[in-house]
Amino acid sequence: MSQFNPADHQSDAIPAGTYFAQLKSIERRTSNAGNVYLALEFTILNGQLKGRRVFDNMSLVDKALWRVSQLCAAVGHTSTFDLDVNQEIMDALGEKPFALRTKIEDYQGEKRTKVHSFNPATKEMFAGKAQEETDIPDDEIPF
Repeated sequence: MSQFNPADHQSDAIPAGTYFAQLKSIERRTSNAGNVYLALEFTILNGQLKGRRVFDNMSLVDKALWRVSQLCAAVGHTSTFDLDVNQEIMDALGEKPFALRTKIEDYQGEKRTKVHSFNPATKEMFAGKAQEETDIPDDEIPF
């Protein structure tokens, strides 16, 4: 029988705040209107919400690429990569911890989690958390 983790399937909004997180998956998609975007899945790495997922979409139009740049800065990635290749994006941005700031927004009468910004992780975010609690190798901790 497959293992089931209820935390992976909670649908209530995650409280507004800043969380130690990492990118878990990414997919380049095209909207019904023909606009290209990235569908991203992040995982919170510690605290009471460890394991909870946060989803976001990033438009790939020129005026919105600042968000991709902000995520690159948060994970310390400075070299060029191909936004047309999912694996190349994951290799550049995935599995590296950062600070994920969220807010709550109303969407069609319901509260939902919205990604507000990406920032480099700080020592304070990691302080007091055992290595095994976050499952992050020492060489990927950014401080």
